[in-house]
Amino acid sequence: MAPVMFYVLLLFPFGLQLARGADESRVANITLGSSILPATNPTAWFSPSGRFAFGFYSEDGGFYVGVWLQTSPGNNTVIWTANRDDAPVSEDAMLKLTEQGLLLTQKDKEDRFITNLQVGASTASMLDSGNFIIYDANFESQWESFSNPTDTIISGQTLQAGHELISSISETSHSSGRFRLRMQGDGNLVSYPVNTTDTAENAYWASSSDGLPFISLNLDNHGSLYLFQNESRICNLTSNNQNCYHSSTNTSDLANTNNNLSMTDLIYRATLNVDGILQLYAHDLESNTSKVLFEIPETNDKCVIKGTCGFNSYCTSMDEKLVCMCFPGFVYIDANKNGLDANRI
Repeated sequence: MAPVMFYVLLLFPFGLQLARGADESRVANITLGSSILPATNPTAWFSPSGRFAFGFYSEDGGFYVGVWLQTSPGNNTVIWTANRDDAPVSEDAMLKLTEQGLLLTQKDKEDRFITNLQVGASTASMLDSGNFIIYDANFESQWESFSNPTDTIISGQTLQAGHELISSISETSHSSGRFRLRMQGDGNLVSYPVNTTDTAENAYWASSSDGLPFISLNLDNHGSLYLFQNESRICNLTSNNQNCYHSSTNTSDLANTNNNLSMTDLIYRATLNVDGILQLYAHDLESNTSKVLFEIPETNDKCVIKGTCGFNSYCTSMDEKLVCMCFPGFVYIDANKNGLDANRI
C-alpha cells in the first residue's frame, strides 16, 4: 500500500477528555417505562443542551431510530442509526426503555430489542457529547451508541480496533452503503469496498501504521483526528511516512470568525461519505453552518475509490467528471443511467 503523508498538530490532553466524559456520564434522565413515538410527542429524548436527540426520524417513507445533531430546523445531521438495514417502521411504532433494554414495538409485527444488554437497565441518557447510554442500577454503562458507530464518529468518540465505519447508501438513506473504513487489529486504518476481505489488493487507502497493534482512531474536541496506542498518539514521522493527521485549517480561526463564538460552539464529526471518502466537518452552532476541513483520501480523481462503479463496470474520468462504463458483453441495468452503473453512487 502506498504510504500516506500526515500532518502533526498539538493536541488537547487526552486525560482531560476522559475526565470530561466521566463527569458527563453521571447524567441520567430517562427512567424505566419512558417511551417515544414517531409521529406524536415526545418523538425523541434530547440532551441537556438540546444539541443532540435520540429518537425517530423520517426516512424512506417511514421512520428510523437514531441519534442526530440539532443544527437548524429541518436540517438535522444523523450521526447514528439503529438497525439501519431493516425496513422503516410505521407511525404506530413505539420505543420504550425496559429493564431488558430499548424495546421497539409495532402493530402486527414482532417486538424486538435494538440493544443487547448483559445486565438489566435502570436508566438512560442522551448526553451533550452525542452519546446515548443505558445504565444499570449501579450507574455503570451497559450500552452506548458511541461503541456501535455506523458511518460517523464525533468529537470525543473513538473507533476501536476490530471495528469499522460503513458508508450510507445515499445522501437521503442511511442504510449500509458500498464502502467501509476499518481500524484493523494490526494497527492499520484501511478503506475498502464492502464485501471484500481485509487484504492489500482490495484497499484504496491505508494509514500505513500496521505493526502497531491495538491502535484506535480518535476525534478530539479540537477537531484533531489521530491514531492512539497505549496512552500515546502515533504522530512520529518515520521512513514510511507514518504520522498523525489533522485538518490543515486552523480550527481557532473558525471560532475567530465570530467574536462571540468559542471552541465549545464547534462540534466536529468524521463521516465516511457515500462516495467512500472520509470527511472531517466542523459544525458552527452559532451560525448553524458546517465546513469540510479535510478528507481521506485527498484526491480529485474519484476513480481511485475502488468499487465506485459496482460490479462488471469500470471507472474513468472525463472532463474531471467520474464516468462508469460497462465491460464488453454487459449492459446497464437501468437504461436511464446514461452510461452510469445502476448502483453507482
